[in-house]
Amino acid sequence: MRMSRRPLRGRCARALAAPVAAILLSASPAVADTVHVADDAHIVAGTPQNFGTVGVLLIDNGGGPATRTLVRFNLAAIPAGLPIRAARLRLFVSKVIDPGDIEVFKVTGNWRERTVRGDSPPAFDSTPLATRSMTTADDGTYVLLNVTNVVKEWVDGGTNNGLMLAGASGAPVTAVLDSKENTETSHPMELEIILDGGGGATGPQGPAGPPGADGARGPTGPAGASGARGASGPAGPAGSSGPQGPTGAAGPAGPSGARGASGPQGATGLQGPAGVQGPSGPQGPAGASGAAGARGATGPQGPPGGGGGGGVPSGTVVQGAPGDSGLVAAGFSDTGTVAAELWRSTSVAGAPAARNEHTAVWTGSRMIVWGGLNSNTGGLYDPGANSWTPTSTVGAPSPRSLHTAVWTGTQMIVWGGDTNTGGRYNPATDTWTPTSTAGAPSARHYHTAVWTGTHMIIWGGEEPGGAHVNTGARYNPANDTWAPMTTLDAPSGRQLHTAVWTGTHMIVWGGQQTGLVLANTGGLYHPDTDSWAPTSTVGAPSPRRRHTAVWTGSRMIVWGGIDPSAGVMNTGAQYNPTLDSWTPTSLQDAPDARAAHTAVWTGGQMIIWGGSFLDTGARYEAASDTWAPLTRTNVPSTRSFHTAVWADKRMIVWGGLGSTSVDTGGQYFVLNYFMKN
Repeated sequence: MRMSRRPLRGRCARALAAPVAAILLSASPAVADTVHVADDAHIVAGTPQNFGTVGVLLIDNGGGPATRTLVRFNLAAIPAGLPIRAARLRLFVSKVIDPGDIEVFKVTGNWRERTVRGDSPPAFDSTPLATRSMTTADDGTYVLLNVTNVVKEWVDGGTNNGLMLAGASGAPVTAVLDSKENTETSHPMELEIILDGGGGATGPQGPAGPPGADGARGPTGPAGASGARGASGPAGPAGSSGPQGPTGAAGPAGPSGARGASGPQGATGLQGPAGVQGPSGPQGPAGASGAAGARGATGPQGPPGGGGGGGVPSGTVVQGAPGDSGLVAAGFSDTGTVAAELWRSTSVAGAPAARNEHTAVWTGSRMIVWGGLNSNTGGLYDPGANSWTPTSTVGAPSPRSLHTAVWTGTQMIVWGGDTNTGGRYNPATDTWTPTSTAGAPSARHYHTAVWTGTHMIIWGGEEPGGAHVNTGARYNPANDTWAPMTTLDAPSGRQLHTAVWTGTHMIVWGGQQTGLVLANTGGLYHPDTDSWAPTSTVGAPSPRRRHTAVWTGSRMIVWGGIDPSAGVMNTGAQYNPTLDSWTPTSLQDAPDARAAHTAVWTGGQMIIWGGSFLDTGARYEAASDTWAPLTRTNVPSTRSFHTAVWADKRMIVWGGLGSTSVDTGGQYFVLNYFMKN
């Protein structure tokens, strides 16, 4: 066993390899050291899978199966006979995905790191030992939890089955911690123990330290008793005025006697207890220096402070969503190595009725689901609280499916679906305002819509009579007006195509033309000039419909889809509008072929999920042209015709069609390691 010594204040190094650090004995009244973790793992309720060797520990209580962390310390090295003053669980918080309270419990059943599973978890005492509110401000810091009583119990001979960390009941929380197997950031949990030790002989007095600050002035002591009055002597000549003494008790006036000599100074009395500080009095003469007091026990080490701007050392490793723009701006590079990924079920309490072919948008704090299966109902989903709030139907557009929706920054605009009507929904006031039909495009479904920052652009689709159109219009919500789009050089009429907004123009591609003819053509539309330019077909993916498209910031990625004559596909390509060129996506490790799936862009990766009644998916790294599968632990059920949004640090999928329409969904989290440049 390797011995590890450190004071509670100013720890210089951590010994990660040793499971236990011996307790340091010294001549001070209190001694302390760190016990390193022996076993750690997290378990997912009901899941027959072991997570004892992964690099992260998860706490998740936000819906669906709860994820809890188990940890155990070997206390055999603590010397017998020394009482424990305090014991604190010290853990490093890699990431708080959803703020909330965590609790620590004593585990009463035995478990082993390499075999413990969520379908056979160890028993635990239901009374929490400690509670801690976790917020995003805890990211990248250490927190301390008081576990003194249970450690005392273990040292006194009680069975040590370790601790369990879990989300507090009714308090959704998701937090990521480092396990002892993590070699990227290396912040395993520790147990800090302070012992009352037997003091050794007092050593020689060290040099005097710097003077301390003046203490508060104590209260004036009681006046001493008056001495017997001496006989009056003859009046002497007037001497010079001396300092005024304290007023004595009034006596009979006598003639002034000669001033007596000063008596010797009395012994210093015992110091009384400190009183409330009074006003400053005149400074007295300096007293004799007292003997140095005994040194107090060292206090516990506080958690490290947050790094100052620009002060993070090169090589520091943190966690964030793939391509996290904030971390990149702060000088970190995404390593591409996944730190953690998990699925969390969305609540069905208060969720909209089961449906498919609906729409969903992300507002920055909530997802809004609306329409589908010819309904005009919807709901606002708060992923942090895992809760739903219904959208008002007062003034809502008529029931519909196969419509479109965009988010403007303050409102959701829904439009179309075998009609040329729509509505603007304000979630702040839960109110609807109809969109004008004056100058609106013809009624249609399976069209596309993008938001430019000032306008919604509607294009293409199929009219109720079956015609595939290449018309569209720009809608200005500020004045509720429509402006038609030119058809000069526009792509051919089509439905089931895709469209993305680049920041300057809209790109449409693929889809089904009249007569079930599929397209691998497209066009770039410039709203400022109301003009079209075709996309190249050289190197373009094969014709298809029901595929997906995302915009990366510099390229459009299309993937998947179906050609009825060839079946579903797992091919795609990146389109560079600046060069008007295509680059195929890799087939190595690509997900299974599919259509009617979803795709979102995280800022660094495209995530594909579902479709063709699958429950699988994958992350595509555009820069390296590589694929990695998504975990299937706690994954939502198989489905197609669902929706997905990227909600800053998670993908939220909801609804769709499985064996029947569903009202379920899931939040998918993925965190990568970032390294300071």
